[in-house]
Amino acid sequence: MKTLKDLDDFLRLYHHSRDYCGPKRDIRREDLAALDATGEYVIDEKRDGEWCRVELNGVGIVVSLRSRTNIELSGAKTNGLHGIKTAVRAPGVFVGELVADGWPAHGPRRLHLPRRLHLFDVLEFNGTDCRDMSVDDRRSFLVCVQAAFGREDRIKIVEQRDTGFVEFYDEIIARGGEGVMVKLTKSRYRPANADGKIRGWMRCKPLRTVDYIVLDTGVAKGGTPNLSLGLVTGRDRFGRRAVTHAMYATVPKWMRVTNAGDFVDPRSLIHKIVEVEGREIFPSGAVRHGQIVRIRDDKHLDDCTLHAARMADPALAASDDTIAEIAEILKEDE
Repeated sequence: MKTLKDLDDFLRLYHHSRDYCGPKRDIRREDLAALDATGEYVIDEKRDGEWCRVELNGVGIVVSLRSRTNIELSGAKTNGLHGIKTAVRAPGVFVGELVADGWPAHGPRRLHLPRRLHLFDVLEFNGTDCRDMSVDDRRSFLVCVQAAFGREDRIKIVEQRDTGFVEFYDEIIARGGEGVMVKLTKSRYRPANADGKIRGWMRCKPLRTVDYIVLDTGVAKGGTPNLSLGLVTGRDRFGRRAVTHAMYATVPKWMRVTNAGDFVDPRSLIHKIVEVEGREIFPSGAVRHGQIVRIRDDKHLDDCTLHAARMADPALAASDDTIAEIAEILKEDE
């Protein structure tokens, strides 16, 4: 093994073995038109699934599926994708989203459904390392093998456009999609730092908001004050609310001091209702990377329910509806 010259060399080799890369930041729909006008970006449909590294051997058989942390995926996670034979006649390494298509991303029965791969990039093909190529050049490799993948229904190539960003985004959201990825055409498949993010990549997803009850206060590792936020999950036999912790959120600067510059005791926020904004909601009701945007004095504690939080995300709402329908069908069968 050659000697590592510095930390940057180490990180480069580390990410070469791990291969995960992702968007550096989130943007809003309003930003898409300006990026489109530059002519320097392309836009990909973003699937709601798990990042996956896919390796094919020389006869087009899927021999490896790895997660973003370089762990081999198997069993219910891949549900029969190992060993699938494609019409590709050269070895290659691709990356994409591992998705349970036709079913909500969240739900107790999702592990029993067939998985599909939606490929959006190529790292190696027929002995050529594509990581240092531009987005356009890497896409050309995908286009070349698209027809070969097309014969296998469980492996698809994501749709990409180089113009009409706003219209494409609206089209995807209208059909229940997760959002889009905007990529600088000259960007390489190399992360800028140890977090695996690429500066020229941006993610655009609809904003979701959830109202929470402030349960307690605390301090994060860096010393920043945070709040324990909870949701009502039901009532006990005495009619009392059952409230469970859902997530922690940093106390924003505007909540720490008054307009007069006086310090605000975070404990005064306990039992108040706050609105949290983010781009993804977990089945637990927590908002991913959520930020508190305002205090909701107009809301009641009974408005802050786990059901309401899940209904704020169409995917979770569909999951709840589907599970309810299945329960009714099973009940009728009995």
